[in-house]
Amino acid sequence: MIDALLGKPRSVTVNGATFYLTRPTMGDLVAAQHETTKGDDYHLRRWMLWNHLRNADLTRVLEKPDDVDRIDAGVAIELLGMIDELWSEGRD
Repeated sequence: MIDALLGKPRSVTVNGATFYLTRPTMGDLVAAQHETTKGDDYHLRRWMLWNHLRNADLTRVLEKPDDVDRIDAGVAIELLGMIDELWSEGRD
């Protein structure tokens, strides 16, 4: 829980590759709400992967949200589950 309060990224390993997931900020909340205005969950999920998936130096793994379409669906679902957990931290 202290990592969440400090905003530290979470290290995750998927298919043998290590990535970092940034924790949501107030700016992310505003951006996520904007994505929901586009009419479907797809845009929000795509934005979440693009925004939160980072390299060790915390640069984005994907250059633009459209690049999410290149990720294997199973990997995307696994990562989205982890990202959802970050958005839910502290609610319980």
